[in-house]
Amino acid sequence: MADNSNVYFMSAVGFKPPHKGHIQMIKEAVEKAASRGANYKLFIGQAPRDGITLDQSLQMLNIFLNGEDVSVGDGSGEVSVMPVPASTPTGRVYGDNPKNKKLGRVGKQVYTNSPLQPMINMTAEMPRGSVIVVPTSSEDADRAEKLKKILSYSRPDIEVEGLIVDPTAALEGEGKLSATDMRKAINGGDFEKFKKFIPEGSLDKAEG
Repeated sequence: MADNSNVYFMSAVGFKPPHKGHIQMIKEAVEKAASRGANYKLFIGQAPRDGITLDQSLQMLNIFLNGEDVSVGDGSGEVSVMPVPASTPTGRVYGDNPKNKKLGRVGKQVYTNSPLQPMINMTAEMPRGSVIVVPTSSEDADRAEKLKKILSYSRPDIEVEGLIVDPTAALEGEGKLSATDMRKAINGGDFEKFKKFIPEGSLDKAEG
């Protein structure tokens, strides 16, 4: 096991928008990170979903984190909120095939808007034998294994651990918490349903 100075807590997320289940995951991740002298880096994608933009999501996230007394910053036991660029280099180039020839991109750099790519790129600078902890819901429990497989080609020395967080209680009579359902409530003007997705510490802001 590497010493705590080389432990990195990281997640690549959409959060369009964030809801109380996401905030519960962040709270647990930050607590675990603090116990290992680490920061929690949250890579958030640019792509809008059903009209909900990154800027709107970041505004809500800041309100929710403040309401739950989660510190935002680069220090131990804090969460770093990192919006990813609209386009990030992958380190790969387009291959020589008929489709890429037609599009005139053979040999050109491949870019992506995936929030996972900046996280992967960051691993290139990590000290040898570092540990990455990937906090995730139990419903996405294989995220750490996927990252481990990706890094096995470029950084097999890095250890990848999963931190599984149990999902926050579902909406009564409606199943699991879902950002899709939260967007529907926002876009449909259903304020009462929208409030069900809000962390308790921020309900006064939603009602204000």
